[in-house]
Amino acid sequence: MGRFDVLKGSDSNFKQNENTIKRRRRGGKNKNKEKINQNIVLKDNLVKDVVKDVEKDVEKDVEKDVEKDVVEKESEWLQQIKKKKEEIMDDININDPRYWNGPLWKGPIFIRETRLTDRNNIYPINQNVSSFLIPRGKIEYSKNGLDWYDSWDNTYTRYQLESIKKHNEQVDSNEVFRRMNELHLRRQRESDQLYEDTGELDNFAWAEEKLYKYELYCKKLEEDENRAQQEAIKEEEWEGEMNDEYYDY
Repeated sequence: MGRFDVLKGSDSNFKQNENTIKRRRRGGKNKNKEKINQNIVLKDNLVKDVVKDVEKDVEKDVEKDVEKDVVEKESEWLQQIKKKKEEIMDDININDPRYWNGPLWKGPIFIRETRLTDRNNIYPINQNVSSFLIPRGKIEYSKNGLDWYDSWDNTYTRYQLESIKKHNEQVDSNEVFRRMNELHLRRQRESDQLYEDTGELDNFAWAEEKLYKYELYCKKLEEDENRAQQEAIKEEEWEGEMNDEYYDY
């Protein structure tokens, strides 16, 4: 064994030690990288959790603010509606002539539905039916929003209902007369046109001629009757005067 064999052995040991150190360093670096990566992941997760919590809090605050605004607006609207309703009700006098057109009411009409007290009849008796009944409350009517009645007719008095009935009958009669008059004028124009074109009288013209003669006859009878009544009155007056003269003697 030469004197340099110890050195050679030392070189090999040195290389082994060097490789071991490098390997340890690489392992340490990898472990440090893993730790760093783990820390980054933990920080990211923590940040995400914090962001989620903040977003939830913000959403809750926004929802609360929106709900508060809606409630405030709704209460504002309700107050305005209530105020307007009170003004209208205070202003309505059902005896005011401006709310009436003859016997007919032309003022406001209020209709309301009362709330249900029995909700057992909402669903059908037969449970196999894939539908349900729509519940309806009691319908009530009013002219001023204060006095409510079961039907619109009950908002009128008996005298008012009789007046409305007579008014409607008169309106119907006037409408029938108007239509008959329009028909008469139309037939009269057609009859006149036929006479101008052909010189002949149709049935309408003959009927009008007979009606005219009948009216003349009725007029003559009426004049004769009036004349007879006047003569009878004069005769009675003359007899009365004669009797007065007789008693004077």
